[in-house]
Amino acid sequence: MARDKRRFLPHITLGRMKRNHPRRLREYLELHHELRSAPFLCDHLALFSSQLSPSGAHHEVLGSVLLQGDSGPGS
Repeated sequence: MARDKRRFLPHITLGRMKRNHPRRLREYLELHHELRSAPFLCDHLALFSSQLSPSGAHHEVLGSVLLQGDSGPGS
């Protein structure tokens, strides 16, 4: 197996929407409002838009925020 030449950028995909369906999104969020994850460290958040094309995915940062403050347990 060939090694991937792209740099790995750890990320979490919170959701994907093929089209704008506010009602379906609301229903999903109501159904899964108690979803929890394991603790993890994060120093910034970025919201991306991804567009698929024949040449591959194209990602655009729509906005980002630097997280500051205490990152210890329970903060």
